[in-house]
Amino acid sequence: MDSECLANCVIKDLKNNYLPHIAAAVLFAMLSPVLFGLAELNSQLSAQPIEMYLSLTGTILLTPVFLPEQDECILDMIRVRKTSYMLICLVRILFLGLAAAAIFSVTVLIMRNNGCDADMRHIAAGTADAFLLGAIGIFASAVSGSAIVGYMVSIMYFVLNLTLKTKLGVFFLFQMSAGISSHKIWLFTGAAALTAASLVWKKIVKNI
Repeated sequence: MDSECLANCVIKDLKNNYLPHIAAAVLFAMLSPVLFGLAELNSQLSAQPIEMYLSLTGTILLTPVFLPEQDECILDMIRVRKTSYMLICLVRILFLGLAAAAIFSVTVLIMRNNGCDADMRHIAAGTADAFLLGAIGIFASAVSGSAIVGYMVSIMYFVLNLTLKTKLGVFFLFQMSAGISSHKIWLFTGAAALTAASLVWKKIVKNI
């Protein structure tokens, strides 16, 4: 009964709170063929729309993980619920992360059908970038208590990559676009660490 209750709670939560964010990310991705020519690109050029544009879907999808609880009434309800808030957040992150990965997968498939040299490496690279940008947004929103701050900090890190570029080392987002041997495992690691820190902050500091 508990697992059934959790499933119903998560489904309603995702449907009521996150469908608009998923729709926004999909519409954002659909603009990529307009802004970039997605045909007959080599591997390095294929990475540009993925790393330097679509990676922002991570900001769109993952940053608002804690958004519903910005409402004090909802926050009070969460505190008295038997269902684990941390578990609900983890399911949210997993679902939204899979949505981001799906967007990259579909985009790469379209690019391959248009003669681009794009493959699983591009999906992994884009997903890693999106996860890190999203995790930065999650952490900033957890600490500040505002999703708007989370969006701003995540976008600021994206802009920082445009200016500092390779000076960011293994946390440089646009590695494939720059023709650098990819170290995306560090981005996944950083994303996981920031996400875990966000949940710990909510649990211990915010007492949720």
